[in-house]
Amino acid sequence: MLIADICGFTSRFDKMTGLGAEGAEIISREVSCTLSRVVKAGDLFGGFPVSFAGDAVTLVFPDGVEG
Repeated sequence: MLIADICGFTSRFDKMTGLGAEGAEIISREVSCTLSRVVKAGDLFGGFPVSFAGDAVTLVFPDGVEG
Protein backbone atom coordinates (compact mmCIF):
# COMPACT_ATOMS: atom_id res chain seq x y z
CA MET A 1 0.00 0.00 0.00
CA LEU A 2 1.11 3.56 -0.71
CA ILE A 3 -0.36 6.75 0.72
CA ALA A 4 0.69 9.84 -1.22
CA ASP A 5 -0.01 13.32 0.11
CA ILE A 6 0.85 16.66 -1.49
CA CYS A 7 3.38 18.46 0.73
CA GLY A 8 2.62 22.09 1.41
CA PHE A 9 -0.94 21.81 0.15
CA THR A 10 -2.55 23.62 3.09
CA SER A 11 -0.33 26.69 2.82
CA ARG A 12 -0.75 26.74 -0.98
CA PHE A 13 -4.52 26.42 -0.55
CA ASP A 14 -4.57 29.28 1.97
CA LYS A 15 -2.73 31.54 -0.49
CA MET A 16 -5.12 30.68 -3.31
CA THR A 17 -8.27 31.46 -1.31
CA GLY A 18 -7.55 35.15 -1.81
CA LEU A 19 -8.03 34.69 -5.56
CA GLY A 20 -11.62 33.49 -5.23
CA ALA A 21 -12.92 31.30 -8.06
CA GLU A 22 -9.65 31.61 -10.00
CA GLY A 23 -7.70 30.30 -7.00
CA ALA A 24 -10.11 27.39 -6.59
CA GLU A 25 -9.63 26.47 -10.24
CA ILE A 26 -5.84 26.61 -9.91
CA ILE A 27 -5.86 24.37 -6.83
CA SER A 28 -8.28 21.95 -8.48
CA ARG A 29 -6.05 21.60 -11.54
CA GLU A 30 -2.88 21.19 -9.45
CA VAL A 31 -4.40 18.48 -7.25
CA SER A 32 -5.92 16.64 -10.21
CA CYS A 33 -2.68 16.75 -12.21
CA THR A 34 -0.49 15.67 -9.28
CA LEU A 35 -2.70 12.81 -8.10
CA SER A 36 -3.25 11.62 -11.69
CA ARG A 37 0.50 11.27 -12.10
CA VAL A 38 0.76 9.27 -8.87
CA VAL A 39 -2.02 6.94 -10.01
CA LYS A 40 -0.40 6.48 -13.44
CA ALA A 41 2.97 5.71 -11.85
CA GLY A 42 1.35 3.23 -9.47
CA ASP A 43 -0.39 1.54 -12.38
CA LEU A 44 2.99 0.78 -13.94
CA PHE A 45 3.73 -1.37 -10.88
CA GLY A 46 0.32 -3.06 -10.67
CA GLY A 47 -1.23 -0.66 -8.17
CA PHE A 48 -4.64 0.95 -8.20
CA PRO A 49 -6.29 3.70 -6.16
CA VAL A 50 -8.69 2.73 -3.41
CA SER A 51 -9.37 6.18 -1.98
CA PHE A 52 -8.90 9.88 -2.55
CA ALA A 53 -9.08 12.34 0.35
CA GLY A 54 -8.48 15.99 -0.42
CA ASP A 55 -4.84 16.17 -1.49
CA ALA A 56 -4.03 12.50 -0.91
CA VAL A 57 -4.49 9.17 -2.64
CA THR A 58 -4.11 5.63 -1.32
CA LEU A 59 -2.91 2.96 -3.74
CA VAL A 60 -2.97 -0.78 -3.22
CA PHE A 61 -0.52 -3.18 -4.85
CA PRO A 62 -2.16 -6.62 -4.57
CA ASP A 63 0.87 -8.49 -5.90
CA GLY A 64 3.44 -6.37 -4.05
CA VAL A 65 6.20 -4.36 -5.66
CA GLU A 66 9.69 -5.61 -6.35
CA GLY A 67 12.63 -3.35 -6.74
